[in-house]
Amino acid sequence: MKKAFAFILLIASILSACKNVQKAQQANHKKLHKLSYITQTPDSLLTSESVYFDKNKNTLYVSCINGKPLDKDSNGYISQVDLNGKIIKLHWIDGLNAPKGMGVYKNKLYVTDIDRIAIIDKNQGKIIKFVNVQGAKFLNDIAIDSSGNVYITDSNNNLVYLLQNDSTITVWLDSLPAANGLFIKGDTLFIGTRDHLMAANLNTKELKTVASYKTPMIDGLQPAAGGFITSDWFGKVYFVDTQVDTVYPMLNFPQQTKNAADLAYIPEKNLVIVPTFFDNRVIFYKFQ
Repeated sequence: MKKAFAFILLIASILSACKNVQKAQQANHKKLHKLSYITQTPDSLLTSESVYFDKNKNTLYVSCINGKPLDKDSNGYISQVDLNGKIIKLHWIDGLNAPKGMGVYKNKLYVTDIDRIAIIDKNQGKIIKFVNVQGAKFLNDIAIDSSGNVYITDSNNNLVYLLQNDSTITVWLDSLPAANGLFIKGDTLFIGTRDHLMAANLNTKELKTVASYKTPMIDGLQPAAGGFITSDWFGKVYFVDTQVDTVYPMLNFPQQTKNAADLAYIPEKNLVIVPTFFDNRVIFYKFQ
């Protein structure tokens, strides 16, 4: 009986120690992962929706809707911004309707534009062509694999399209509520949806849940050491710690004044750049 009681005490002690270690890990992660304000652009990036960092050009592209997200008004444009928040060229690309997510493959910049994809020659700074997506309602984010296959979310149709050879469009995955943010790492496509961060194998399309937390839509989606930095349009930025399965809020804008749309993260500089949508600018933070 004494041995059994001692064994029970030992197990209880081990469980307690494990809980304390987990709490310490969570507290440490919570302490480390935060955003510190650095600077911001002028408020001339009208309805700034997405920020994309072009490593080869050492330049940020900012998609500016300049109006309502579904209006086909030809008011949309892409701006170039440097890493200090200075606007290099406000109207680098014009002639878009409501540009949102962006992705780069070689010398081409791909941009979603409601129900079409704009393909832009980066070196010449001009639109090469538009690819219309029949049946699309709200094309949102873009991710491109190493072979140049372009994956595109349609938030209103709850699906992911695949663009191949700059011409052929097919539905790649469906039944993804409010599908938005995308990122490719290795052979995995990470997808931000309503309340879930999902992962799909690029070869098999096998889908699994990476993290679950209360959010209307995961907009910005960027991998960071130990997890992901995510944002939602309602003004919040999170660190999703996949090591301890915990989500830490890092930023919460008042929704009436600022949103937090499709952010960029530059790990080499610990920079997180958040487009503020109706606030018409992007804000730079140091990620710790």
